[in-house]
Amino acid sequence: MNLWQMLMTNRGILMDVADDGIQGGSGGGAPAGEPERKTEELKDDYVDLSQEELINRLKASEMEKANLVKETMKRKTENKSLTDKLTAFGNATPEQIAELLTAKKTAEEEKQRHEQEEQEKRGEFDAVKKQMIEAHQAELKGRDDVIATLTGEKDTLRSQILELTVGSAFSGSNFLREETLITPSKARVIYGAHFEVGEDGAVVGYDKPVGAKERAVLVDGNGSPLAFEQAIERILKADPESDALLRSKAKPGAGSNTDLGAGGKPAPKELNALDKIAAGVAKMRSGN
Repeated sequence: MNLWQMLMTNRGILMDVADDGIQGGSGGGAPAGEPERKTEELKDDYVDLSQEELINRLKASEMEKANLVKETMKRKTENKSLTDKLTAFGNATPEQIAELLTAKKTAEEEKQRHEQEEQEKRGEFDAVKKQMIEAHQAELKGRDDVIATLTGEKDTLRSQILELTVGSAFSGSNFLREETLITPSKARVIYGAHFEVGEDGAVVGYDKPVGAKERAVLVDGNGSPLAFEQAIERILKADPESDALLRSKAKPGAGSNTDLGAGGKPAPKELNALDKIAAGVAKMRSGN
């Protein structure tokens, strides 16, 4: 088949595609002499073309034919899709379809309104929950304030009790006044942490101050707690510096090693720092 015949063949196919009823053609056939007349006209058009021009025409014709076939298949697919969609509605009328769409829209709006109401309810719950939390926190703060107040009152009462018991025991101690060089108030500053008030209200002495490990109550041979006088004496004498705190019981005499100064008076003893403090405090008290 030569180029001219191929062109005629392609031209005929294109004409057949263009006359397809789907493409919107009339569907009617051409007059009986029409194909021969068109063929002669096309033949006259291609007679003066060179081989290269004929090839180009052939390629263009092939391209046009392929495009028309694609367009035809696309339209067939679209028509089928539309037909399937219409089939899904069955025998429903446009009015019925409109009613269905309206009902669907109403249902969606109702769902949205319900969700909004639920969100508002949750918001109210969150507000109530916040109020409950704030009220609970206020209650906790009030409880903490009460606890702090009671703790302060307890500490105050404890201080008063210690003052009335331990403080009185130090103030009324004959041992401290007669056998030591420190005043009862100074002794309480140094050794007050060794004493507490028992459940029966009695003053109880310990071998170590409050907070020390392995702290034990001072007891006698029967296991009974020592009285304050005995307890303070044992505690003070256990102090490494007890010699500087206790009054000397030695009296000047023939067998005494006490050095006598001029006039037969004992030579003044060199005082350590604690003795000087005690002497200073005693002097101040005597001056008052």
